[in-house]
Amino acid sequence: MLYFAWNEDKAAANLAKHRVSFADACSVFDDPFALDIEDLSMEYGEIRRRIIGLGQGRFLTVIYTERDDTVRLISARKSTKPEMREYENNVGW
Repeated sequence: MLYFAWNEDKAAANLAKHRVSFADACSVFDDPFALDIEDLSMEYGEIRRRIIGLGQGRFLTVIYTERDDTVRLISARKSTKPEMREYENNVGW
C-alpha cells in the first residue's frame, strides 16, 4: 500500500495553477502502464521522479519524491502531448 503526503499550501497553489488536485494525482500510481522515470533535469538535493499515466480519465504527469515509506507529491498537471506520446510508446500502442 502506498502512503501519500503533500504540503497543503502547495496543493492549493497546484490546483489553482494546473487544475489538478493532489488527491486526484494519486490515481496515476494505480495505472499499471504508468511511465515512471527519475527526473534528472536539475539538482534538487533529493531524488525526484516523474510519473506519466492515466488518472481520473486523463493523462497526468506527477512529480514526486519518496521519503521513507511515503510518496510526497510535489507537482501534478495535465500531461503534454510529447509526454502522452512517451507513455504510448512505452505501452506499445
